[in-house]
Amino acid sequence: MSPIILLLCTLLGVSLTTAGTIERAVSSDVLPSICYNDFGCFSPRPGFKVLPQSPEKINTEFFLYTRKQSTQAQLISPSNLGSFDHKKQIKLIIHGFTDKASSSWVINMTKELLKLEDMNVITVDWSGGNQFPYGQATANTVIVAAVVRQLLQAMIRTGAQPQQMHLIGHSLGAHISSYVGRDLPNLGRISGLDPAGPDFYVSQIPDRLDPSDALFVDVIHTDGAPKIHSGFGHLEPLGHVDFYPNGGSAQPTCGSNTGAILLQSAWSLISTFNVGNAAGTLACNHMSAVFYYTDSINTPSPAFAYPCSDYKSFEQGLCTSCGSSSDRCQRTGYHASISKTLGTLYLMTLHGVKPPHFGFNFKFILESDMNDNAQQTRGTIKVKFDEQNEDTLLFDQNTLFKRGSIKSKTILVANKPAAMEKINISFKKSLGSTLGVGLAGQWNIRSITMLDMQSHMSYRFCPTSNSSMIKSGSDLTYKLC
Repeated sequence: MSPIILLLCTLLGVSLTTAGTIERAVSSDVLPSICYNDFGCFSPRPGFKVLPQSPEKINTEFFLYTRKQSTQAQLISPSNLGSFDHKKQIKLIIHGFTDKASSSWVINMTKELLKLEDMNVITVDWSGGNQFPYGQATANTVIVAAVVRQLLQAMIRTGAQPQQMHLIGHSLGAHISSYVGRDLPNLGRISGLDPAGPDFYVSQIPDRLDPSDALFVDVIHTDGAPKIHSGFGHLEPLGHVDFYPNGGSAQPTCGSNTGAILLQSAWSLISTFNVGNAAGTLACNHMSAVFYYTDSINTPSPAFAYPCSDYKSFEQGLCTSCGSSSDRCQRTGYHASISKTLGTLYLMTLHGVKPPHFGFNFKFILESDMNDNAQQTRGTIKVKFDEQNEDTLLFDQNTLFKRGSIKSKTILVANKPAAMEKINISFKKSLGSTLGVGLAGQWNIRSITMLDMQSHMSYRFCPTSNSSMIKSGSDLTYKLC
C-alpha cells in the first residue's frame, strides 16, 4: 500500500489493514446497541465498532427558505414547521463531513432553487456530529437520518406527500439521504453529489445509497476511485442514473489528486493543524459535484450526458447520439428525469473555476491528406468558430497524425455558434522526447466534418485557399463545402 494513502487515511480516521481494505471488527465480542428516546436503538454499522453519538450531541438543525424569506432563514423543527407550505415542492440540502449549512455552496444552491421556483428549501445542519474522526462522523449519519425522517413525517401529517420530497446530499449527506429513504416509503427523489467513498466500499448494499432508496436516485461522481486509493467519492454506480463528468475522478480545474499533492496536503495538516486549508486542497474534485449541480438548476445549456462504454470512448467521439427525441441522453443534475435513459452517462465540463460549467458538444472528424509526402507528425490542433474570440483544443501535443489518417474528437464550447459557415484551424508541431525528429513541420488536413450533438446536424468544411497545408504555428480557414 502507498505510504501516501496510509497517511491520508490515518488523518481521516479511516483504519486500514495491510491488505488495503478498511479494518473490520476482529473481536468476537458483540458490541451493545445504544438507544435514544424517540429514535430507537442503533448498533454499529456492519463491520465497524463505532456507535453513533446522541441526537443532543449532534444537534441537527433545519433552516427553511422560501421566496418570501430567501435571505433570512426560519429555524424549524418537527414540532414547529413555521411557514412551511405543504402545497409546494420540498427540497432538503444535506452537507457532508466537516461542513455546515452556512457554507457558501449551500447558500448558492438555495438561491438557485428559489430563482427557479417558489418552493420549500430546507438546509440541514449536522455540524455538531460531523467532525474528526471520520469514523465517528460516519456512525452519526444514522442519527441525522432519523431526525430528518422525523421532520418529513411531521410534514406529511400536514398534507405533504413523500413524492414531492427531494433530498440533495453531498458526500456523507448522500448516504444520510439513503437512510432516510429506507424507512420513508415513496420518497420522491435523492440526488447524491459525489457520495462518500471511504467506509462505504465495504458496506452492505442497504448501508449506502442505492436505487431502492427513492422513486428516483440520480448521482454525480467527481472524485471517485477504485476502493479508497485516491478519491473521497464513490466511483461505482449507486443510482438509477449515474453521471460521470470528465470521467468521474479528476476535474479539469483541480489538477491531480494523487501522489505528491496528497502527501504535501497531508503534511500541511500534520505540521500546521490547519484542517480547513488542507481539506480544501484535497477536496477540490469532491466539491465539484455541488458546483455542477448548482449550475445545472438554471443553466441555458442542455447539459446533456451521453450513454457510452467509458469516458475515453466518449472523448474520442464514439458516443454522440441522443436519439431523434433526445430521450437517449439525460440533462445532467437537477433536471435529470426517471423517464429518460438510465444507467451510466458521461459528459464534459468547461475548464473555468466559476460557472458556466456546461456548454454545447460538437464532434469533429479531421481527415488528413493521403497524397501528402509527409509521413507523420505530432502536435496540437485547435479550432475557433467564426464569430468567437477563443479557440478550443481539439487534439493535444501527444496526438500522432499519419498520412491519410482520420481522427475524431468530442469538444465542449460555452456558447453555441450563431452560424456554421466558417471555422479556423491552427496547428503547432510538438517536439516531444525526439525533439521533433521524423515529424513533419506542416500538415495537410483536407476536410473537416463537424456534428452538432444537440441538433444532430452535420457540416463538412473545406479549405478556403487552394492548399490545405497548415504550417506549424499558423492557421487556416475552412468554409462549408
